[in-house]
Amino acid sequence: MAKRQTKYTLVQHTGYSIGGNQQFKYGVELRLINSAPEIKAVFNVGGYLFNTYEEARKVEESENYPPEVKGIIPHVRGTFVTHKGMDEPIYIPVVKG
Repeated sequence: MAKRQTKYTLVQHTGYSIGGNQQFKYGVELRLINSAPEIKAVFNVGGYLFNTYEEARKVEESENYPPEVKGIIPHVRGTFVTHKGMDEPIYIPVVKG
């Protein structure tokens, strides 16, 4: 049996992706993933993969509230992509360069 890996990623906030609340349309939230297909899906589309909860939580906050965001409604700079192996759309960050 293959060893399960625990990783974390960012997905579209479920307040929008499941609940339909427009205030969360451009928000992300942390999600634990631990199956090889999920990890591969995130990797293949260019999403974040974190080894620790703390690292993922820190980036979740900075992505939701970049310097130009004033107030409490999150607005990430990146985009989202749906993938059949994931329940919520995967967050794809903007690559600086």
